[in-house]
Amino acid sequence: MLYITGHDLHEVTKNLQPPLTSYNITGLRYEENTKYYTIVQAFNLAGLHTTEVSDGFMLDLEPPSPGIVMDGLVLLDKHATSDTNRVQSFWHGFSDTESGIKNYEYCISSGDLPGECDIKPLSPVGIVTDIEFYPDIPLKHGGAIQGEVRARDVVGHVSKLVSSNGVIIDTTAPVRVKSALNVNQILI
Repeated sequence: MLYITGHDLHEVTKNLQPPLTSYNITGLRYEENTKYYTIVQAFNLAGLHTTEVSDGFMLDLEPPSPGIVMDGLVLLDKHATSDTNRVQSFWHGFSDTESGIKNYEYCISSGDLPGECDIKPLSPVGIVTDIEFYPDIPLKHGGAIQGEVRARDVVGHVSKLVSSNGVIIDTTAPVRVKSALNVNQILI
């Protein structure tokens, strides 16, 4: 059973006649972080009534809080990859306590300029918190790329765009370096 406590913000004591199914109330002042409910009582001609309560709503004036974006699909952030045909990102920590996160938007930028979204444009990806993207053109050796994410809440506010620290594309194997040791340079 649902018990709602508090006080009435507005009370309508009018008899609203069928077929009326909605009623607008203006001039109310809502506060953030307070849940509001609508309670409707319907009476029949015999005086019997039914009471229904909405699931409630909260005023949301703030965008979601930003989280953290990392390169790769595991808990450890990647710093380099040899894969030129796939970009992996994951994120966590975005939150919205008022209306909740509706979806995330994701893009991929190259170079040192976050927010460019030049490899993959910013687009909705649903409520997932990791993604693999396969670019049409292979990524270039030596380039750096960043996965970037922002959250959108239920009422449409968006968080700031958060960038990963980037991953370097490295397609070359390590090279053996030949060196000659001088016995006089070894310390014991």
